[in-house]
Amino acid sequence: MSFILPSFLASRDLLFASGQIQAVETRELWRMWRGYCRQHAGAALTDGLDRLVAADVPDTPRLRHWCTVTKAMLRAYRRGVDANPGDIAHFELDSLAPERLTQLHSLRLLEIFVGNPVHTTQHNFSLRLRTPAMPLRLELGRAGRLTPVEADRHLAWDLSVDNEEIVIRTGRESELQCVTSSSGICLTFPRDWKYEPSFEVRYGEQCLHIPIYDAGLCNPHAGATALIVRNPRAILEWQPMLSRALDCSGSADADLHAECLSYLSDVLPLYHGLGQLFGSASTEQALGYAFLPGILSPLDIAECFVHEAMHQKLFRLEQVLPLFESGSPTEETYYSPWRRDSRPLRMVLHGCFVFTHVVYLWLEWAKNPPAELASPAEAWKVAYRRSCEVLAGLDLLARYSLPTEHGTRLLSEMQDIVARLTENAPIEPEYRIEVNAAVAAHRQHHIETSLCSDPLTF
Repeated sequence: MSFILPSFLASRDLLFASGQIQAVETRELWRMWRGYCRQHAGAALTDGLDRLVAADVPDTPRLRHWCTVTKAMLRAYRRGVDANPGDIAHFELDSLAPERLTQLHSLRLLEIFVGNPVHTTQHNFSLRLRTPAMPLRLELGRAGRLTPVEADRHLAWDLSVDNEEIVIRTGRESELQCVTSSSGICLTFPRDWKYEPSFEVRYGEQCLHIPIYDAGLCNPHAGATALIVRNPRAILEWQPMLSRALDCSGSADADLHAECLSYLSDVLPLYHGLGQLFGSASTEQALGYAFLPGILSPLDIAECFVHEAMHQKLFRLEQVLPLFESGSPTEETYYSPWRRDSRPLRMVLHGCFVFTHVVYLWLEWAKNPPAELASPAEAWKVAYRRSCEVLAGLDLLARYSLPTEHGTRLLSEMQDIVARLTENAPIEPEYRIEVNAAVAAHRQHHIETSLCSDPLTF
């Protein structure tokens, strides 16, 4: 059995629609930002970015993050104040000049377009810059990171993109070297510059990028819930676990796995300390990017991979189709079957959506156990417990929310799927009693602070 939620909108259409919205937003934000760029970074960079933004706009986490930061900086500039430090903490300032932040943010947009493999493959582009000075590092995404020698940073430099090749030259006579990144991009630059390749894990023709050299995505203020692991040695230790996790996800359901990869392109591991629960997280401000647990347990990483990819899908669905009526309650005062704090109804819906897929994942592992699974019975137990939590969340939404027509269809589909998936689950009566007691105890914890549905028995 394979299923895709919701049934009323194909993923390719959802990705296209949300990508078009992103393109419109990017062009409008550039229109508002370009005056600052022209004034403080020069006409050459501004004209070059005009050409890039007028062509295809890539729907990438790096560009979405740039848009989020642009909005924060525009709000600050128009009020005549400095931007919130959390929004700009990723910039490595190399000058006290007041205009340097504006220059670096404009150069980051150039890096984002040039370092995007689709742009590098499909477009030709050339640019000669005398100002502004190069940043301390050129972050080119999947093409890797370059650190120029100090002597070159204040010289005029030429950048060209042509037929999967990025070439950077400076006004200084120097020998060039060429490297080919794992994404197939050929990068040519002065030999005495430092080059650091990107990290990724491949699965067939698709891959997950691990952007440890992207300061923007590594900014802990961008949605991380724990310390971000970005040391190359630690990433090399984690890569085999992530690779095996993708194998486990793909073996459970190839279609669902491919869909997850279409929504999630970049991941970073979160540190799991002593006495802490491992965690994962997504941010709406950089769709396509998520944090996965930096642990050595492939099945748990695989579950979090599916979990976060489905959050990403629902974020996009909410951009395209309203799921709640405008008068539906939005306060953070509702019982969550998964958390000890109260949550808004929208996030209860998110929990139901992602854990419906998690239920399905564990049921598939129960049928075809991966080597890491202790026993099929354990997978059945996880699926059953999660299904009861989903049904409790759906019961809460049925009582308090005001869904739209599409929201009603989505809730109905989840209800039918979860009930059907666990209908014949081989669960011992003792474990059913244990799960019901846990659900009841969790609900009781919320009674004093949250709006709850009636007690349920599964």
